[in-house]
Amino acid sequence: MDQGNRGAIFIDPNAEKPYLFHMALIHIVRKADPEIPGLDRDELLDCRLVGVKQYEGAEISLCPVEHLLLLRGGNGLPASAQRLAVRAKEEKDRALAYLSERVAGNLR
Repeated sequence: MDQGNRGAIFIDPNAEKPYLFHMALIHIVRKADPEIPGLDRDELLDCRLVGVKQYEGAEISLCPVEHLLLLRGGNGLPASAQRLAVRAKEEKDRALAYLSERVAGNLR
């Protein structure tokens, strides 16, 4: 799990500009309601693995996780991607907000 959290550099031969690719496992859970019989425990309603492409600026979009199969391993960070890589932690927070609002919100 640590390797996945650390991240990696990949080359997308079809990309016109650098982007971050995030993967997330989204759980939709119905919270328990002890006042209603049969609903006294949390219940997992849905679980999905999703991918998100995030370009520098505000552009974020869903991307199939299979997209990773099209990428090649990379060595070093291209100059054009350095600014985005430095901001990766902050950008991850924006991607999480996108997933919570736009993806998980639509699955409820």
